[in-house]
Amino acid sequence: MEVGYSTWGSGFNTVRITLAEHWNGSHWSVQPTPNPIQLDELRSVACPSQRSCVAVGDHSNRTGAATVPLVERWQAGRWSVLPTPHRLSTGKASDSSLQGVACFAIGGCVAVGDAEGGPFAVEFTGA
Repeated sequence: MEVGYSTWGSGFNTVRITLAEHWNGSHWSVQPTPNPIQLDELRSVACPSQRSCVAVGDHSNRTGAATVPLVERWQAGRWSVLPTPHRLSTGKASDSSLQGVACFAIGGCVAVGDAEGGPFAVEFTGA
């Protein structure tokens, strides 16, 4: 599994959506992914099993004034958004982004990110 984003447009008309592709051993296929705002991107993916993956990144908030973390899970052949804390910085609510994820066992993952208050890590279940 690989993740990233696709973008088109410019300025206030820019659209950025999450992208996930799955390798079946002979070719890549695009997997439909949720896009909360359409200013979304995925940066890292970890797959604790052949049937489960977790991807992290960020999306713009509803006003477009800040970025907030985004966590998506692939399970049973479908992607879904997992709940994440929106205030991960130390005292500021804007511009929090997840940059990497590692899953140590089925059900447990740790993601690292960057926020206005500095780097942070968040642990979550659901993989």
